[in-house]
Amino acid sequence: MTEDNFRLVSVSPAHAIGEWRGHALVDWQLRPSPESARDLAQLMEQLTSLRPGRSCLLVRVGPQAMLPEDAVRGVLVSVGRRVRGSLNCIGVTVEGSGFSAAAVRGVITGLALAVGQSFAMRSHATLVEMNAWVRPRLLAARADFGTDSEVLAAFSELLAAVRSAPAT
Repeated sequence: MTEDNFRLVSVSPAHAIGEWRGHALVDWQLRPSPESARDLAQLMEQLTSLRPGRSCLLVRVGPQAMLPEDAVRGVLVSVGRRVRGSLNCIGVTVEGSGFSAAAVRGVITGLALAVGQSFAMRSHATLVEMNAWVRPRLLAARADFGTDSEVLAAFSELLAAVRSAPAT
């Protein structure tokens, strides 16, 4: 990807976190680690302080991703509470089907309830579906949000980073 608006922040064989056009993007392919959750928390706090109400979090959870441990959930709830007045929205794409995907959606709902969020949050089956839900919220806030193909390219960049990350 030659997009100047993309910056890789953190990567491992389980995840990649990036910043794209002032938004946080996450691709979790395996179980999220506490370190990756802390990296995400730091990025979200930076972006929401620079662009209150105009930054979002976009997440893709791969079909092999496992449920987060309590420590990860704690970090995510904590940062959610800290940015709830300045984050525009969270869009999550849960890939896969069956019990695992349903369990992930359940955890997402539980995290949202624990945060007591004041931002919109929704799970989707595809990235395109997520984009269609996120885009009007960001445009209403006069935030920069690219085309579907640009968002898909950013997530392709994240997945490529995950796949090429050295095993730890």
